[in-house]
Amino acid sequence: VTYRYDPTAPGEPAVTLNMNGETVDFIPMMPSHTGGDTVVRFRNANVIYIEDFYRNFGFPFAAQTSGGSIQGMIEAIDLFQTIAGPDTWLIPGHGTLIHREDLLPYRAMLVDIVTKVTARRDQGQSLEEVLAANLTAPYEAQGDTQQSRDRFIRAVYAEARDFPPIVNGRRAMP
Repeated sequence: VTYRYDPTAPGEPAVTLNMNGETVDFIPMMPSHTGGDTVVRFRNANVIYIEDFYRNFGFPFAAQTSGGSIQGMIEAIDLFQTIAGPDTWLIPGHGTLIHREDLLPYRAMLVDIVTKVTARRDQGQSLEEVLAANLTAPYEAQGDTQQSRDRFIRAVYAEARDFPPIVNGRRAMP
């Protein structure tokens, strides 16, 4: 089965299977970790496998060469606030089980870093200057490496030219 993310129907399953009393939805995601992520929702078990766009350790990784997007990661978190209930278990590709509210600090970190990197880039700072600013310092308790921090900042910097402005902590989307 081949399917793609439909921006007019975010969170809608492309394929639904019924297996042994369990309803399983395959939901294509907006470009986030990669351009072709799919989450798997087990309705009766109240569990969703959420792929690699979220990790509860270290810094995010958007595989931009495969269509990934930091902005898409923020949008994916917003989507999970609607398709997951408060008691739904979310299984990330990397990390431990979480609930939807556990995504909110991750989202806040993404928005904070995107805002800071975008502002510095808009002021004409080079990538090297932005890397030297150590913008991720408040989040380093997540147990990360310099390589991961730099990769994250490089991804945000590369995407910054395409981001619409953030107003009141939210990105204005067309």
